Amino acid sequence: MRIGIFGSKVDPIHYGHLIIAECARVQYSLDIVYFVVAGQPVDKAACFFDKETRFKSVAAAIADNPKFRASDVEVNRQGPSYMVDTLRHFHNEHGDEKGTEYFLIIGEDRVPTISSWYKANEIIQLATFLVAPRGSRKLYPKRLVKKMPPGTKVNAVESPGFAVSSTFLREQINGGRSIRYMVPDKAIKILKRALRKS
Repeated sequence: MRIGIFGSKVDPIHYGHLIIAECARVQYSLDIVYFVVAGQPVDKAACFFDKETRFKSVAAAIADNPKFRASDVEVNRQGPSYMVDTLRHFHNEHGDEKGTEYFLIIGEDRVPTISSWYKANEIIQLATFLVAPRGSRKLYPKRLVKKMPPGTKVNAVESPGFAVSSTFLREQINGGRSIRYMVPDKAIKILKRALRKS
């Protein structure tokens, strides 16, 4: 079994996340991709939407894809959302039987930070990295690995790119502007409901 793990704040979820995950799934024959919503991010500022809203919006956005699943493992965990703990969880849940492989899907902007991740040396033993470009340019694994801890297994994801970022979407929301066609409609309904309650 080949298991993909897409870990992110998804604050909010948008089509760029879905495009990257689907490209990774198809190109690397992943049986399933888990969208792991960060409960308490360790390396970023506070989230715009609370973790429950982010999880519900992700679950709604991917509900029609049987190969995608929303995971609340970090949402339910107390304390910082360390990736090493998440990978351990999936190894325990699915087992380490022969043939089971784990792939961590990330954006290229995260590559230079991996060496500073909590227990990075264990992380690179638990999963192969699948790195997606910020735009549509081609990435080369031999170049990527030079920026990562020694022994890291890495492959590149070819993606058409998506110019919208979560930062841009938060600015749109703060300005009372539309995020339609950038965020799945089912997710927008949940985000709007949360905003009305805040």
